[in-house]
Amino acid sequence: MQTALTKIGFLPFGYVTDLWRWKVFSGDTKPEQYQSSWTALRNEYQGIVPPVARDDAVNFDAAAKFHIPNNTPYIRYFISHVLQFQFYEKMCDAAGHKDELYKCSFADSKPAGELLKTILTPGNSKDAATILKEVGIEKMSADALKKYFEPLLTYLDTANKDYDTTFPSSSKWMPCAAGECPAKNDESGSTTVPGETTTSGTMPTIFSSIILALFALLW
Repeated sequence: MQTALTKIGFLPFGYVTDLWRWKVFSGDTKPEQYQSSWTALRNEYQGIVPPVARDDAVNFDAAAKFHIPNNTPYIRYFISHVLQFQFYEKMCDAAGHKDELYKCSFADSKPAGELLKTILTPGNSKDAATILKEVGIEKMSADALKKYFEPLLTYLDTANKDYDTTFPSSSKWMPCAAGECPAKNDESGSTTVPGETTTSGTMPTIFSSIILALFALLW
């Protein structure tokens, strides 16, 4: 669960951050829409809203993320969160792991070590796509990520079968004015203003670091 909150919970934010930037660069989002566009994207992809109402004339929440005012592409972090599970699965395969993916450990596995060496040795002498193909990854896929969390998904499906876990419609799920937020939503009984939860994961982060290093060299 901790790993899921860290890894899966990040994905929509990682995507939204550069999606917002791309819309600004393309002209789809005008300067007078910077705040409302950011709020709408986070609501659509993350299912969250600001704690209080925002105003395009005075608020600019997106700038709180360093990468945006620094004009640093953020999609690399989204990509790394997907590819790290693909690398993880390949190394588990090399180590001969046959059980559920989340139980894999390739400690002391020489074949897994050789695969890792294949990834690291080229440095910036090869592009990322070529290195991925050399370890058997032809394209990005979320299949390994889904396989890793499949037991958790099965558990949550069972645990939540008697509960309504859907998000309220975005037209009704909006921030209230400061000091006027009710404790419960009138229709569903759910909290009106959800908060973001952060936690530390337990999955080794070596793959994320490796992939980020590759993109830093090749970007």
